[in-house]
Amino acid sequence: MGTSLVIGLAMLAACDRAPEQPPQEQSAIEGPDGREGISVGDARLVLPLVEGRPGALYLTVANDGASAAELAAIYVEGAERVELHESRMEGGAMAMAAVDAIPLPAAGSVVLEQGGLHAMVFGLAPDFDADSTEITLIFADGDKTSIEARVTTVAEASN
Repeated sequence: MGTSLVIGLAMLAACDRAPEQPPQEQSAIEGPDGREGISVGDARLVLPLVEGRPGALYLTVANDGASAAELAAIYVEGAERVELHESRMEGGAMAMAAVDAIPLPAAGSVVLEQGGLHAMVFGLAPDFDADSTEITLIFADGDKTSIEARVTTVAEASN
């Protein structure tokens, strides 16, 4: 098997393909856990293909506020930890690297997706079985926003 094919399969196992579905409508989060001006859409946790490997979290965050914000972390119910990552081409190969935070421009949006910014979800129990799970976006200023994320598998995500 060629080196490129092995690398490609490894990347697929770690950063699963997003489903070929139209994005869900974004919704504002209300109540004490809602950050004013922030809305989140199409949040989905893709379970790992291989037990013990990380899952991936994809979503869209819109900032309708007048000032920029910064996504500092994400908490996923049922996971040991979550890391914010960025995929990019380096020397002709796709590479992933952790990032400290993700800037959210005022009156703009950011998409966490395969092949770009995304979140890697580590330590999911092998028997993790749910249709959805709660995720909490944590901003640099300490504000938080919690929503439900749809849970899917690699097989479902690639259809």
